[in-house]
Amino acid sequence: MINVAMFFVVIGALTSVCLFASSADGRLFDGLLEDASDKGCAFIAAHISDDGRYNISGSTEDLYSYFKLPLTLFTCGRLREANLVLDYIKCNFLQPDGDFKTSADLKSESPEASFLYTYSNVFIVLAAHRMERYDVAAPGLEYLQQYFTDFPSYGPPSEGYTATHPMTTANIGLLALTVGAAFLASYYRATGKEVYLKLAKNLLYFLGSCHENIYALKTTTQKFAVAASLVGTITGDRDINAMAERASAFLLDGLNEDGTFFDPAIRSPLIVEAQTIKYMGSEKTRRNKRTQRRLFLQVAKPLKYY
Repeated sequence: MINVAMFFVVIGALTSVCLFASSADGRLFDGLLEDASDKGCAFIAAHISDDGRYNISGSTEDLYSYFKLPLTLFTCGRLREANLVLDYIKCNFLQPDGDFKTSADLKSESPEASFLYTYSNVFIVLAAHRMERYDVAAPGLEYLQQYFTDFPSYGPPSEGYTATHPMTTANIGLLALTVGAAFLASYYRATGKEVYLKLAKNLLYFLGSCHENIYALKTTTQKFAVAASLVGTITGDRDINAMAERASAFLLDGLNEDGTFFDPAIRSPLIVEAQTIKYMGSEKTRRNKRTQRRLFLQVAKPLKYY
């Protein structure tokens, strides 16, 4: 059986490749990204049943097996399958209060759900909003309103949770921008304010200098590739475009002929993290966190006044 936590990482890799390949600047590697996207989308779409179930050997009926599928399929242009999966999510995972859970008593079997509680919610609401499926987006967004104040990451604030995780906080911010305005790149294009572009470039340079593993992490590299591609498109910055190409090469290396990102021999992801646990506790990481805090304050100030 495929591990639920590993399964959602693989879907995440495909989602990032699809988003990257669909952008105007995604035509890297002589069309290989588009080929990877097409193969992955075809693989997923072929396994969506008429009731929206994802029928792949070893998958489980868990929220973390489904929550990235609507956005992935919609980005691929597979509207029928995207709506079928979203219907399935609505019928099986949408709770009366607007939360999404595997069951009334369980968010997910994946350990990530314990500290990234709203991560799956944001992906589903983003997809529903873009698909104009307000029967799902409206209750999902209404539920998330309580997280827009203190940004608790480990569970609902109504249950006493207060601790914050940067990933879920960032995702909540992304949802707010998507629903209320636009992404940073689009906002820069609309306003012409260089401050947003400058901050985006600074953040990418910071990430690129953190550690070599930024180009070889199963979760982070996907998002880094997309961000570098978007900023590189606008600026034409050779260094940032080089970051995008290097990160994309790592993702493409894990692609199989049938569109999966699994090792066919053992059915586990080809993308692995090397020495990550050791690195996360290093002095360099602690210094980088302090730098990241300063960058956050730089971002927050202009966003408040512009």
